[in-house]
Amino acid sequence: MALQSSGTLTLNEIAAEFGGTAPHGLKEYYGAASGVPSSGTISILDFYGTSDEITLTSAGTVNGEDQRKQITVSSFISSGGTLVIPSNLWVWSDATNTAALTIDIPCTIKNYGKIIGRGGNGNGNNGGNAVRITS
Repeated sequence: MALQSSGTLTLNEIAAEFGGTAPHGLKEYYGAASGVPSSGTISILDFYGTSDEITLTSAGTVNGEDQRKQITVSSFISSGGTLVIPSNLWVWSDATNTAALTIDIPCTIKNYGKIIGRGGNGNGNNGGNAVRITS
């Protein structure tokens, strides 16, 4: 759930949204969300309306379907965050040795779309994984 967009915002509320290790400090949250600086000056004001939940967007279409090919979670969110795959999106792979979705950090995945591994070529050939978890 996103942090409020106005009013009083505390470091404890930021920590509740993004996690982290106590004692908390703002520098712990560099780059935690879109619009939050990755370095330099950081302020509580940078966190208004932010969330640890990121909705995956399309990288183009295949056969008219919004899609992302062979993704790794840490490319989109930080450890402890939430990645949402919306209902109109396909995450897919065209290689039997590469999963469509690699989960390489502790996180939450909310899948409303489709995650599709590469099918086999018949004649007893195995298909590939849709999901690979390495964390």
